[in-house]
Amino acid sequence: MRTPWTNSPRGPKRHRDDASRTAERDRGASLVEYALIVGVVVVAIIGAVQYVTDEGSSELSDRANRVGAPDVDDAGLSPGTSTPPPPSSVTTVLPGTAIATIQNVQACWDDDNGAKKWLARFTFDLVDQNTGDPVVGVTVLGELRTFRQSGLTGTDDVEVTSNLGGEVVISRQKLTFGNSDPAKDDSRVELVITDVVGDDVTYGEAPVTYSVDKADGASAC
Repeated sequence: MRTPWTNSPRGPKRHRDDASRTAERDRGASLVEYALIVGVVVVAIIGAVQYVTDEGSSELSDRANRVGAPDVDDAGLSPGTSTPPPPSSVTTVLPGTAIATIQNVQACWDDDNGAKKWLARFTFDLVDQNTGDPVVGVTVLGELRTFRQSGLTGTDDVEVTSNLGGEVVISRQKLTFGNSDPAKDDSRVELVITDVVGDDVTYGEAPVTYSVDKADGASAC
C-alpha cells in the first residue's frame, strides 16, 4: 500500500541553510572589499602627507638659503655666476647730500707785526664733488701742529666754518723766528684736516696734511 505524500519538514530548512551560507559569503566578500578600500585610502593619505611635508621642508630650506643673498637680476649677474666681492669701504650718500672735497689749497707764511713774528696761513675751497658748487656753512675740523728743531712743540684744535664762497681760512699766529738761539724758532706749522661736518654734507676722505715751512722763502704769502 503506497503511503500518501506529505510535506517534509526538512525541505524548507535546507533552503534556509543555503540562503544563510550565501549571505555569509556575501558579507565576507564585502568585508574584504572594504578592507582593501580602506588600505588604499590610508596609503593615499600617507603619500599625500609625505609629499606636503617634503615640499614644505624644501620651500623653507630655499627661503633660508636666500636670506641675505642678492637677487641675480638686482646684482646684474647671469645665473651661475659668482657675486663680486664688495668694495673695501662704501659711503652711502642720500639724495641732495653734498660730497665735500678740498681744492685750491694755498699754504704760506707772512709777517705778524714784528720782525721776529710770523703766521702760517692755510686757505682752500670746499666744493661739491658732484656738482662743482661751493659747500657753504659747514665746519672743518682738524689740528694745527707747531714744530721747532727739536720736534713737535704744540697742537691746537681747528674748528672753522666755510664762508659764502665755500672758502676756508685757517691761521696760526704769534710764531717766532730769527731768535739768537735757532732752537727756539717756530720753524714749521702743519694743518691736519680730519673731517667736514654739517647738514646735508658728507666727507669721506682720509686725514690730509698741509705744511708751511718758515725757512722756505718760496712759501711766503
